[in-house]
Amino acid sequence: MKLLLDQGLPRSALGLLREAGIDAVHVAEIGYSTIDNPFEGWTEARPGMDARVPFFGSIPQVIELGIQRKAVDAEEGIGQSYFGWVGNRYKAIGLPAAQETERWWRSLNRWVKLNAATKITPWGPLDGSEARVWAFPSAYRQILSGKHRDANPDVGQGRLLPRV
Repeated sequence: MKLLLDQGLPRSALGLLREAGIDAVHVAEIGYSTIDNPFEGWTEARPGMDARVPFFGSIPQVIELGIQRKAVDAEEGIGQSYFGWVGNRYKAIGLPAAQETERWWRSLNRWVKLNAATKITPWGPLDGSEARVWAFPSAYRQILSGKHRDANPDVGQGRLLPRV
């Protein structure tokens, strides 16, 4: 499986993913740096949250990557990024995720567990029963030093930490 990064993500994310052994390409590398009309040829079954972005629905093969470098709630804070996947929840109605997608998701989760410092809570004390957000070492050091962290990702901008 290959990741396709869109214009909303910096090319530097591509380098980080490749260094981690993840096969990825940025739209600018394949000549899709601009799209004159993203809605051309698109029939939307129902509108999504952002009218400017076509809504693909919860397709079992789509894994999202959103990067929020800076905090939304505090000028000098740390944003929260994410990987997101709908999972195999539609298998019962005959729309299972591809085996490759499941394997890739498990591989991504293993990589995060190996490279993250620890799980923390999205807000309040860092540890406890609500610890479900992976913090990577550099962010974790900044959080320990007292830097503000966003409790929730700005959905318009994204998240990077798998909810495992």
